[in-house]
Amino acid sequence: MLEIEAVIAGSIAEELDLEAGDSVVSINGESISDQIDYQLQVHGEEFVIDIVKKNGEVWELDFERDEDDPIGLEFAYPQPRQCSNNCQVVFSYILRLYSVLNIMIMII
Repeated sequence: MLEIEAVIAGSIAEELDLEAGDSVVSINGESISDQIDYQLQVHGEEFVIDIVKKNGEVWELDFERDEDDPIGLEFAYPQPRQCSNNCQVVFSYILRLYSVLNIMIMII
């Protein structure tokens, strides 16, 4: 689920009574866990979004829009996560290695 942080005034989302604290569960049946999932699914002119309202109600909303019209949902800045392949560990190792190489180059 992806929690909505804000709804833009005058947007489609506001017209459909979405509000901060509601969560996007799925779009066209595809689970949404982060903003990347969300952006991949909200293309086109028509789609179905499953929402859990902050009071616990579950809504299924049919969106119809011009593809250029924003939906009007804003989400919190994403927090870094660690994948099952320990990518953060690998990434930090590469950064340390790069730093050591830079120091060695400066010494030479």
